[in-house]
Amino acid sequence: MQIHWSAYYGFLNAGTYRVTTQVLDGHDPFAFEFEITEEMHAENQSLIENILSQEYWHIRQTVEWEYRSLDNVPNNVRGQFQNGSDRSEFWKCGDNGLYLIYGDEDIAIGMMYRDGIKYKLTREQEDYNSPIVGWMPWPGMDINRFTDWTECLVDDRYAQELTYRTDGSVSKAVLTCTKKDQNGFDVDAVYTVTLEFLDTSHGEIAQMIENQNTNVWQDFSWAEDQKNCKALDVSFANTTPSPIHTTADVLTLAEKECTVEYNQIKIYRDEAAGIWKVEYQILYGYQGYQYVYLNDDGITVMVSGSGSKVEQWQESYPGP
Repeated sequence: MQIHWSAYYGFLNAGTYRVTTQVLDGHDPFAFEFEITEEMHAENQSLIENILSQEYWHIRQTVEWEYRSLDNVPNNVRGQFQNGSDRSEFWKCGDNGLYLIYGDEDIAIGMMYRDGIKYKLTREQEDYNSPIVGWMPWPGMDINRFTDWTECLVDDRYAQELTYRTDGSVSKAVLTCTKKDQNGFDVDAVYTVTLEFLDTSHGEIAQMIENQNTNVWQDFSWAEDQKNCKALDVSFANTTPSPIHTTADVLTLAEKECTVEYNQIKIYRDEAAGIWKVEYQILYGYQGYQYVYLNDDGITVMVSGSGSKVEQWQESYPGP
C-alpha cells in the first residue's frame, strides 16, 4: 500500500509512524504502520517541500513502461506484455486542486477539490467506455491523490535525472525503475516517469479550475416526490434566502439538514419547479437514503428518507 503523507503533514522526520485511514469506502478505518527511511526523507525533501508550499503549481506526469527479456515468454501469452504510456496533469491554486488522467488524448479519470467540495468526473454509466457527463460530488475521495506525483520522488528504487532552470529550481525530473513482472515470467518491466514542473501562471491555473463544470445533476419530478416520499418531522436549518448558483451552494446548504453518515451523494434538479434534491446514500443505499429538498432561494422545503432500494435489503433497513 502506498502512503502519500505529504499532503496532510508535509515532510516527516525519518522514523516509524502509525496512521489510520479508510482503505475502502463503506468499511471501518484501518490503522497501520509505515516507515520513512533516512534516504526517503532526505533525497528530495527540498524539491517536494518547495513545490507543496507554493500557492499554485502545474505538473505534468508521463509514465512509460517497456517490457524486456521476452524470449522465454510463450507466444500465446506474450501479447499481455504491451509497451505503453499514460499522462496525468495536476493543477493547484490556493485550496483548490484539479487532477486529470488521460487515456490517449481523452480524459479517462478526473478529480477536483473546489470550494471545499470533492468531485469526480461522472460517466453516464460506470464504464470507462461510456462518455463523461460532468463533475459530481465524491465525498470518499482521498485528497492525497492530488500529490501522487511525489510518489516516485520518495521511492529509492527510482534512479533520477534532474533538469534545472537558471534560477536553480527544478524544471523536469526523469525517474527510471526496473521491476520484475508479477505474473510468474522472468520479464523486466522498465518504468520511466517524467515530471515536468510547468511555468503556468497563477491566473491560468485558477481559470483552468474555474472552467470545470460543476453544475451537473439528474432530472427528477418534485411533484412525484411530494406524492411518494414521506416528509420527516424535523425543523429546518435553511429558513432565510441564500440563492443557489452552483452545486457547491446546493451541497453547502443541504449539509446543514443532513442527519446521517453517508458514502455517496447525488444531486437532482426539477428545472420547472425550481427545486433541488440532494440524495445522501448510507452505505451505498443498503442502509437507506436521506433526501434534502431546497428551492432556488436556498430555503429547505422538505427532508425525506427511505429504506434500501435494494429489494433483498429492504426488510433489514426500512428507513434511515
